[in-house]
Amino acid sequence: MFEQPWKYLTDTNAVKNISNDNALIHQGKGFQHSNIHSVTAGANIDHLIITPSDVDVHMRAWQVRVSSGPVTVNAYEDAVVSNNGTAEPSGNLNRQSVIANKCLIYHTPTITSVGNLLESNFISASGSCAHLTVGYDATSPVELLLKRNTKYIIRVNNGGGSTASVYVKLFWYEI
Repeated sequence: MFEQPWKYLTDTNAVKNISNDNALIHQGKGFQHSNIHSVTAGANIDHLIITPSDVDVHMRAWQVRVSSGPVTVNAYEDAVVSNNGTAEPSGNLNRQSVIANKCLIYHTPTITSVGNLLESNFISASGSCAHLTVGYDATSPVELLLKRNTKYIIRVNNGGGSTASVYVKLFWYEI
């Protein structure tokens, strides 16, 4: 897999150790999506994730940040949609790689059924419990190995009284 093994040795010929995430990024297998959406009071922003049938998608990190709350963030598996919505930008974290991601990301799909609830989160409006981020980050030992050829929904509902900016970030690798 490594065409130039000397890149992984130090000046004293000791082997360099890098994390699994970084090794997969170096191999061109790490991908990321991020975007900001304006969500009116009482409305949802839905992200559709469609996994391919020929590689495993390891969802290593997902984060949602909001400018104000309260909001709920729910993740669903086995969603049914009649329209995928608008394709979202995503890309390879190894900027020298020509490998394109096979896992596809969309926003505002037309949902027939959200599917089975995987996880629920809440971001409060204010007070001692207020925070602006939910989800896993890349330092977490938790990773979701998504089912192949499956549709997932990440739904953010703005339960606040005003429009909120919602930032969604996904990091995964495909093996």
